[in-house]
Amino acid sequence: MAKTEAKPTADAYTGMLAISLLSLIIGCALLYLDYSQYPERPPQVPKAPAVIAPSADAPGGAPGGEAK
Repeated sequence: MAKTEAKPTADAYTGMLAISLLSLIIGCALLYLDYSQYPERPPQVPKAPAVIAPSADAPGGAPGGEAK
């Protein structure tokens, strides 16, 4: 007698797996299209000006000093 093996049939989980794969491929394509719109180099950030702290004998006093 010859053995015959039954091929497994596709069920709902196989369909869900195919839909998930298609969704991942579409998501990766959209992510690439979004990412490709950005410039290759980041923009130059201007340097902040130096802040000079007031001294203790300046008018108004320094923060945290004694009130006269």
